[in-house]
Amino acid sequence: MPAAEAQIQSAQDRWLVHRSDAKEALDRDVESALSTLSAHPWAGRVAPDVDGDDVRRLLLRNVRYFLYYRVTSDRVEVVAFWHASRRGSPPI
Repeated sequence: MPAAEAQIQSAQDRWLVHRSDAKEALDRDVESALSTLSAHPWAGRVAPDVDGDDVRRLLLRNVRYFLYYRVTSDRVEVVAFWHASRRGSPPI
């Protein structure tokens, strides 16, 4: 989804500035998570911090981001990308 894509791009921009020692880590973890979800869409847990039970989240442990998503009948829709240390819930 466009909002999630913008959040991922913003995180990548910040990551390159502040994590120059591990520049590829964020990209690698996002790609790995997307690959996991394409094979196992129910891998994440129901997101407790958003309304509704149709939004799930998967923790990218190495970079400490959550990938929020929905499983529809024919695809996985990424709806938000949120750092685990941020307060509140992501805009969905």
